[in-house]
Amino acid sequence: MANTMASSVFSVTAPALGVRTPSPGSSLAPPLAAPCSMGSHTVGSEKTPVVPSLSFARNAQGTPLRSRRRDTISNKRMGARAALDINPSTVPSPPASPRRSKKSLSKSKSSGSLNEDGNVFLRNQPEHENHDPAGQRNLSTVAVILGGGSCNSTSYPLTLQRAKPAVPLGANYRLIDVPISNCINSGVNRMFVLTQFNSLSLNRHLAQAYPPRLIGNWSTQSMVDVLAATQRPWSKEWYKGSADAVRNHLGEITANVERVPDEAPSEYLILSGEHLYRMNYQDLIEQHRASGADVTIGAIRVKADNPALLGRDGAGLGIMKLNEAGKIMDFVEKPKGEKLDELAYQSVGTSEGYPYVASMGIYVFSAKALKNLLWDNPQSNDFGSDIIPAALKSGYNMHARIFTGFWRDISTLRMFYDVNMKLARTPSPFNFYDRKAPIYTVSRNMPPTKLCGACVIEDTLLGEGCYIDNSIVRNSIVGSGTHLGKGYGKRTAWCCF
Repeated sequence: MANTMASSVFSVTAPALGVRTPSPGSSLAPPLAAPCSMGSHTVGSEKTPVVPSLSFARNAQGTPLRSRRRDTISNKRMGARAALDINPSTVPSPPASPRRSKKSLSKSKSSGSLNEDGNVFLRNQPEHENHDPAGQRNLSTVAVILGGGSCNSTSYPLTLQRAKPAVPLGANYRLIDVPISNCINSGVNRMFVLTQFNSLSLNRHLAQAYPPRLIGNWSTQSMVDVLAATQRPWSKEWYKGSADAVRNHLGEITANVERVPDEAPSEYLILSGEHLYRMNYQDLIEQHRASGADVTIGAIRVKADNPALLGRDGAGLGIMKLNEAGKIMDFVEKPKGEKLDELAYQSVGTSEGYPYVASMGIYVFSAKALKNLLWDNPQSNDFGSDIIPAALKSGYNMHARIFTGFWRDISTLRMFYDVNMKLARTPSPFNFYDRKAPIYTVSRNMPPTKLCGACVIEDTLLGEGCYIDNSIVRNSIVGSGTHLGKGYGKRTAWCCF
């Protein structure tokens, strides 16, 4: 059997694909006059059209290349199927949707009607104007998120089987979702999460919630890499603190610098996985660059009766003294007693009722400054207690940016309960419904929550896949997949994860 197909086209015949072809003279054979654009086989004195399935064009060197044509199989003939070439220019394009004026679009958004994408805007929900993930790409900044911690009396039993960043929040989320979402919304696309204690739940959540295909691709260099605690030839011990963890992983964090010098980070953004807030890190990074600082710290004003400030349940905050230019003149980690009183109203940015400016645990380090501080102070294991005071003492240029939004440290059991109860109230101090700066989490593919019978739900956050049967739930957090059967009545102020 001779193949009379043109040499510029390669065809995979039907027997190679397990498709039965009719024999010559069969009643199922198509008319001989039927053209076949893909070639034909000669059988005796008759030509039977080839059943094409895959077509490859050849280049000048004879190498098969995949054809750009769209070949479809016509089922109008019985027997062997002939290929039909479709000319894209002959396919009518879908009718264009009517254009709407900017005035009509803005009117529909403000009234809660459909926008140009067909989505309904939530009414009375403030949006974050500064966030523009599509328009921001910051490959010069690498985020390092601290996901360690330990099980102690301040967080027990929340951390009995998981790390603090893996603790549930607001029915659907985990604490680690907050800094990662802020990074994505701010255009900081390279992230490393350092883990050590009870990391199984945290690692599983990160793998399911933030795979590269969901948060970016090769062109945006988006990634969330987990760096687990490991022993080194020069050190057989576990991490002794936040700074020690970053010091041990500087090789992995800066590994891409030697391979791709153009993508060498200019700054390192050090974040904690135990806080709830929404921030555009670009503002902090831009101020860091504009001021020429070596270190810039995110700061917030706090009240005198703040539980974390007072060290309740083992918590504590670093207090700063700023001048009018925003430069840090003094820094004291977790001051108490007379030292705390001496720092009251000593900083620019304080006001009546807010006598202190405290560190948020958010640091922007210039690349050179971070490396020098970590290697020049090998015995310094914590950023707040050791590295920041050492940098100030060594004369580094240190500035702070005061944050005016909602921020809470959820490192203790008391703060965990208080914050979740506030999230369930109306109005809530933190908005999960910000369309421009959402908080991302894992997609669980669970059914919708169902309310059966006479249910009363007030000031409550319900997770996915809940089943509520004849219950009264007020001021509560009901986690995903929770089943409340008959008898749950008049329950108030409780969390169920």
